[in-house]
Amino acid sequence: MQETISRMSEQITEYWNRFDKSQKIRIGIITVLVILTLGIAIFLTTRPQLVRLFNEELTNAQAADVKEALDGAQIYNITNQEGTVIEVKKTDYARAKMALAKEQIPNKGFTFKDALENSTMGTTETEKKAMDREVKQQELASDIASIEGIKSADVHLVIPNEDNFFLASTQEATASVKLDLKNELTSKQILGIAHYVAGSVKNLDVRNVRVIDNKGNILYLGEENGPGINMGEQQERKSAAEKDIEKKVISILGPLFDEVRVTPNLVLNFDQYKEKQETVSSPIEGEKKGIISYENKSTRKASGGAEGEEPGLTANGGDIPEYQMGSQNNYEAKEDHSEVKYELDKKYTEIEKSIGSIVTDLSNLSVVVLRDKIYNQEQKEKTQGNGETDSLLEGETWDEYKYRIKTKPAMINIDGEYPELERLVANAAGINLNNVEIVGYEVPVFVDKQIKARPYNEYIAMGILFALIALLAFALIKKTEPHEITEIEPELSVEEMLESSQVKPEEVDPIEYNEESEIKRQIDKFVEEKPEAVASLLRNWLSEEWE
Repeated sequence: MQETISRMSEQITEYWNRFDKSQKIRIGIITVLVILTLGIAIFLTTRPQLVRLFNEELTNAQAADVKEALDGAQIYNITNQEGTVIEVKKTDYARAKMALAKEQIPNKGFTFKDALENSTMGTTETEKKAMDREVKQQELASDIASIEGIKSADVHLVIPNEDNFFLASTQEATASVKLDLKNELTSKQILGIAHYVAGSVKNLDVRNVRVIDNKGNILYLGEENGPGINMGEQQERKSAAEKDIEKKVISILGPLFDEVRVTPNLVLNFDQYKEKQETVSSPIEGEKKGIISYENKSTRKASGGAEGEEPGLTANGGDIPEYQMGSQNNYEAKEDHSEVKYELDKKYTEIEKSIGSIVTDLSNLSVVVLRDKIYNQEQKEKTQGNGETDSLLEGETWDEYKYRIKTKPAMINIDGEYPELERLVANAAGINLNNVEIVGYEVPVFVDKQIKARPYNEYIAMGILFALIALLAFALIKKTEPHEITEIEPELSVEEMLESSQVKPEEVDPIEYNEESEIKRQIDKFVEEKPEAVASLLRNWLSEEWE
């Protein structure tokens, strides 16, 4: 095979060397052009045919959502430089549409263009207002969805009919917004969304805007709550409090375990509470009375001694009954009056309860701690069948043992190893001890038996041994090969050489006779034609002479 390839290479080289330099250049140029033509033809015939996924241009946010959905479905797609047009393979067009429909991307909804196209001469005023409201809802939803941290939004507007004066005066416009969040929003962002919606709709007060998330949590209830905080800020405070507790618990349990997972469920009290207190005390130490600020004393006296007359006009006839009467002596009366006003110290105290305080009796804290446990294959195989809980059973393989341990992880006896741990965590978190639960598990870490690697000197010795064996085999093969026997031609005598040098009469040119003899001519010709034979003959002669 090698000889065939070598012979073909020699033939090609010999054929190539027949051309001159200009021919070689022309052949090279033609070859390059043919290769380029074939490459372009193959590229044009095999490249995928791309089609636009949407006729209209998308926003950058919509294009990003579309590309993310297509990449998730493993559909080849490219975008233009501006990022507003997306193209897919023609064969993947239907699959791409179905993938986007499943994810409801892009959520463009009912646009103003659609409203104009659907509006005809027969459209009533009520239908036009309904379409206008739908357009406004979709525009607001699209604008809100473009805010960072929001995946999508739905807006529902209730706008009273202004044609009816009575209804318009009694009803107010309202708006409800549902947000599908990627990340949590701050209270300022939620308040900004509410004001944006209120400012985009005629006669819509921000107090009539409601905002919730996709989990049903109320983020905004309007500003009628006065100085209180809205639901968005309440959620922020709750998240901040839970993160603070999580850090405290991890700082305590982290040094004891390999992994700590904290799940607090806090109940915060956002009720407003104000308490006013008035404290009265005497400015004089040790006295109950205060300082006299006003004092008024007065005395009144009265006296008399005249005897009273008989009642009636005329004297009564008959015996007059006698009654025991008091004495008829003179009398005196005295009355003292005193009015004193005291001034006391008064202290007014107004206490406002902290908003967002943790209700310790209603809050819960669950903690899961994990600790690695090493299972060494070599050690377990040495103690196989000794009856221990975590030892290898008789006839059990290492893989079976690993599966058995993984499916039934061992629990950590928290109360036995750390009796006061729950109390310590409860005090750090500020939660009732009865509402704190700590559960621990052992995480198995398996160490397989390692196959010991051979040292390098063993590999070197083995390499030398193989090399010696190969050399020995090569020598034996060469020794057993048959040798090529070279036949040695017998030496020719002078007469035989002269006879062999003679050519046929028809092939010999006519000899011109001159001063040189014919024998000398033939000898010269023989020397020119067969110099090796002449050299051999001379060697024979010389050897004979030396002998």
